[in-house]
Amino acid sequence: YFFVANPVRVKIAEYNESKALKMNLHPKKSAQREIKCGSDYFIAGEDASQLEKGEVFRLKDHFNVKVVKKEMNGKGVKEKDIGAIQIADMWKIVGEFAGQEPVAGAKKLHWVSALQGEFLECEVLKYGVLLDEKDEFDPHSLEKFEGYCEKACAQLKEGDIIRFERFGFCRLDKKNGGKLTFIYSG
Repeated sequence: YFFVANPVRVKIAEYNESKALKMNLHPKKSAQREIKCGSDYFIAGEDASQLEKGEVFRLKDHFNVKVVKKEMNGKGVKEKDIGAIQIADMWKIVGEFAGQEPVAGAKKLHWVSALQGEFLECEVLKYGVLLDEKDEFDPHSLEKFEGYCEKACAQLKEGDIIRFERFGFCRLDKKNGGKLTFIYSG
């Protein structure tokens, strides 16, 4: 499954193709999930911050994208402004379709379709060591990652353990309306 923390929208300019992709749940098993895609995607904010104008990257198991520009509130984003992304929905990447065949050396990024109904609000809680070296409560012992996961996660039951690619194994703790909460387990 795919989860993108601190999501950034990627808009593929002049790409009007819509399709339903079938992707394996596990590389060695035949179970699949279907993802409907168009010209809008979400990628992880950390990945977006490392992309450069003109760079080609691959939406994993899908196609290549060339970065045309990065925008914040309709204005170009300077590299020094990107760094740690706090409010990802305020900026986006505009790209163009760059072919189906994998490009040697291109970053392979996981993604979530931004089509309405294809993504779910999601948070992953990662617990660390509760007490520091002085046996005092460490306020940084809990990390919360907020973002989107693919809609196939809605079929999971509380207690199910899955792997979010490039993130780790997580257990579905609870479903609260349209939001899923996972506990990171390694």
